[in-house]
Amino acid sequence: MEQTIVISTTVMNRLCNLSSDEKKMLLDTLLCDEVLKIDRPAQLTPGQELIYFMFRDRVMRDSYRYTMHDSAQHSMVS
Repeated sequence: MEQTIVISTTVMNRLCNLSSDEKKMLLDTLLCDEVLKIDRPAQLTPGQELIYFMFRDRVMRDSYRYTMHDSAQHSMVS
């Protein structure tokens, strides 16, 4: 894993509206793609890929913002 992965409250709230199968698909795919860097266990349908792309984009943007905020905090202290 190259950076911190942040699942914000906004993302969590959106996940709450999905079925357990959809949540599992999104989180399993994110885990394989971004944390473990391994092949996905299952092929996603085009619709699932679109949902995953939007989910992953939000997670990665939130993670980047967290990393930048954390870096700024550390540079102020030093």
